[in-house]
Amino acid sequence: MTTVKATFDSSSPEALSAIEPRTDLLIEESSGEGTWTQTKGPFKSYSRSVVVDEQTGAVSQTVDFALDAPFWSFALTPLFKSSFKNEPKVERSWWPTEVVSHKTVRIVSILAFYSLMSGFLGALITAEIAFIGDDMGIASSQQVDILAWTRIGIVISIFVLPLADRFGRKPLLAWVSVAAITFTVFTSFFENVAWIISTQAIARAFITAMYSLSILAALEQVPKEWRARSITAMTATAGIGIAISTVFLPLNDININLWRVPFIFSGILIFGVIYGNRNLDETSRFVEREQTEQVEVKNTKFTAKDKRNLVLVGIVSFFALFFSTPFSSVRNTFLEEEKGWTATEIGFFQAGATIPAGIALFLAGLLADRLGRKTIGVTGLAMAIVFAAVAYSLPTFGLFTTTMISLIGSGLAFPAIYGYKSELFDTRIRSKANAYIDVLVVAGSGLGLLATARLINIFDDSIGAAIGILAIVSLPAVFVFSKYLPETANRELEDLSSSET
Repeated sequence: MTTVKATFDSSSPEALSAIEPRTDLLIEESSGEGTWTQTKGPFKSYSRSVVVDEQTGAVSQTVDFALDAPFWSFALTPLFKSSFKNEPKVERSWWPTEVVSHKTVRIVSILAFYSLMSGFLGALITAEIAFIGDDMGIASSQQVDILAWTRIGIVISIFVLPLADRFGRKPLLAWVSVAAITFTVFTSFFENVAWIISTQAIARAFITAMYSLSILAALEQVPKEWRARSITAMTATAGIGIAISTVFLPLNDININLWRVPFIFSGILIFGVIYGNRNLDETSRFVEREQTEQVEVKNTKFTAKDKRNLVLVGIVSFFALFFSTPFSSVRNTFLEEEKGWTATEIGFFQAGATIPAGIALFLAGLLADRLGRKTIGVTGLAMAIVFAAVAYSLPTFGLFTTTMISLIGSGLAFPAIYGYKSELFDTRIRSKANAYIDVLVVAGSGLGLLATARLINIFDDSIGAAIGILAIVSLPAVFVFSKYLPETANRELEDLSSSET
C-alpha cells in the first residue's frame, strides 16, 4: 500500500478538485463525509480522505492505494503519486483517458512481462551467433544462414496460434511460453550446428506465438485510443528483455564456450509463466465472443475483406522484416569481424544505438494514437530503410549515427505496423490471422537473411553492400502502407473488422 499526503491552498484548483469525486484515473464513490473509495479503476485497494481546515480553508488530502499491476507497480506507482498531488487531468500521455478497470491493468501488466520474456528468448541466438560461430569455426555467411534456418519453425504457428481462437488467449499463452523456454534451454546442450538450428527453430516458433498472443490480448483489452500505446508498452518491455540478453555478452571475452550460459539461464523464466498463468484473466472480448457463439454457429473462415487485409498487412510486414532483420542480426558479426571489436565494445555500441530508439518507441505510440497510424508509420519506415541502406558502408561515427537513426525509424514505425495484425480482424479469427501474418513476417526475415548470406559472398564478404541492396528492395513496403492500408486510430476493433461475408 502506498500513501500520498498533500495539502492545498483554499483557493487553488487542486483544493477545489479534492472535495469532489475523481473521474480521471478512476471513478470514485463517497463512503462517508470527506472520504471516497473506488467503483472502477486500476487499484486493487483504494481510499481517499479529505479534511478542510476551518480557519484557513486549506485542504489536506490522504490517498492510500495499491495498483493491480504485477511486475510493474514499481514503475507506475511514482506516476500515480505525482497525479494525486496535482489537479485531476482528463488526459495524460502515460495513461488512457477512459477509466480502465483493475482487471485490465492486471491483464496488460502480466502480458507485458510475457512480452519481456519473449524479447529475451528471441534475442539470444542473434546476440550470441557471432560467438557460437567462433566456438564452432563457422564463417560469417554461414552464421547468417543459421539465423535464417532457425526461422523455418514458424510453420508451427499456423497450427498452434489459431488454437487461441478456440480455447482462449490465456491457456495457449502459457503453453507456448513453456515450450519456448524448454527448447531455448535445450539449445545450450549441443555441440552440433544442426541440433542448435533444430532447437532454435522450434523455440522461435513458440517465441513468436508468445509475443503475438501477448500483443493481441492487450489490444483486445485496452480502450480504442490506447491501442498504439499498448503496443509501445509491450514492445518496450520486449526491448528490456533484449537488453538483458546483452548483459551476458562480456562472458564471451572470458571463455568463448560461455555463450551457453544465457540459454541455460532462460530456464528460470518458467517461474514467471507459472505466476502469470495463475493471475491472468481471459480477455473481455474473447469471453464476450464465447458467450455469443454459444448460440451461434462458429465461423472461422476469412471473408473477402479479411483476405485483402491479409495480403496488404502481409506485404508491409514481409518487406519491413526483409531488411530490418538482417540489418540487426549481422551487426555483431559485422562489428566483430570487419571492425575487430570485442564483445564488451559491441555491447556498448548496441546500447548506445538502441536507447534513442526506445525513446522513439515511447513517443511513437502516443503519436500514432493522436496523429494516426499512417503518418507516423510511413515516416518511420522510410527513415529505417533509407538509413539502414548506408549504415554499414560508413566509418565508425557515420555507422553509429545512421544505425541509431534507422533504429529510431523502426521504433516509430513498429507500433503502427504491428497493430494492423490484430486491428483489422474479428475476434473469431484474430489469432488465426496473426498466425498467417507471422508466417509472412518470419518468411521476410528468413529470406532476408538468406539473401544477405548470398550477397555477402557475391560482394567479397561485404556486409554493408548486402544490407544496402536489401533495404532498397524493401521500399515497396512504404508505398503499400501509405496507399492501401486504412487508418485505424481511435476506432473500435469491431468497427474495423466488420466486413461483408
